[in-house]
Amino acid sequence: MSESWGRANESLIRVFLMYCQKLLDSYDEIRHLQAKISTFGLSSPRIKSLEEAKYQSSARSQSETELLQLIEKRDALRNEYQYMDWFCYQIQLGLMKLSPEDLELLYLRFERGYTLRQLGDMLCSNKDSVQQQLSEILERL
Repeated sequence: MSESWGRANESLIRVFLMYCQKLLDSYDEIRHLQAKISTFGLSSPRIKSLEEAKYQSSARSQSETELLQLIEKRDALRNEYQYMDWFCYQIQLGLMKLSPEDLELLYLRFERGYTLRQLGDMLCSNKDSVQQQLSEILERL
């Protein structure tokens, strides 16, 4: 396997971890935007005279623009969320096929940030064999 292929697979794992965290943040943001959209305009003051109505019409069009912006932002976040969710699901399917030892090695390398040398010391091996082992795991993934 080429060096660049191994780096691409490592990047894939790093993106997976980043997306998993971002999924939670995006979900909260979508809920927040939906709540704002749902309650939009409920606190608008009542128009009491024709004179007030002249001034309210420009405020109302600005309010409608704000509502449209909120909806566009929510929809864009939903699309991003759906892509990240699909991507994470695909990686999770691959992870379920790995042995507990392989998962532990991936966890230590990518989540805990251990270097190849540190992993080699833990496994009573050298960093090249750890790199080879990681490459094989990522290939199966």
